[in-house]
Amino acid sequence: MNPFFDGAAVPEITRAEESILPAHKRDTITYAILIDPHGFSGVLKNWVTGSAEINPGVFAADSSNNGFVWDTNGDGDPRNDNVVTLIEINPVDLFIPEGFSPNDDGKYDLFQITGLNERAVTFTVYNRWGNKVCVKEGREISWDGRSNVNAVQFGNDKVPQGTYYYVLEFSDGKTESLHGFLQLLY
Repeated sequence: MNPFFDGAAVPEITRAEESILPAHKRDTITYAILIDPHGFSGVLKNWVTGSAEINPGVFAADSSNNGFVWDTNGDGDPRNDNVVTLIEINPVDLFIPEGFSPNDDGKYDLFQITGLNERAVTFTVYNRWGNKVCVKEGREISWDGRSNVNAVQFGNDKVPQGTYYYVLEFSDGKTESLHGFLQLLY
């Protein structure tokens, strides 16, 4: 697993010096990938080219096939089966949670809006008296219960437990602002 792999050529992740395959044998290398689309939707084309040293100074290479069949055209030679794997990435639907519990127990500690699909927004939270307690801007919005404007704070610089009102304004002007209530419980 290489968490820094960005989809570009990185031969180090396919190299295994201690892996020796006997003559006339074949093997399959399977890669599991986690795709974080960051607003992209559509078809992603995926392929891998592997290489090996057969004898000192003699190299062989193979390109990926569809990921499940080693010889997609059935001619006994997988080296000529350069079939790109197509991955369909669907748009992520906008999701705004109804509450969270920022008590640092590892469960629901962040209020996180997903599905913004790279749209810039301004997220503003108000307490029950109409005072701003948090303002966030950007393409990824999360809130840990801490106030970043002048407000009454609880332990760890967090606002008190209660019901808060939020407004989500889209900077692109294509979507009307959204608003609603959220529960903050400790």
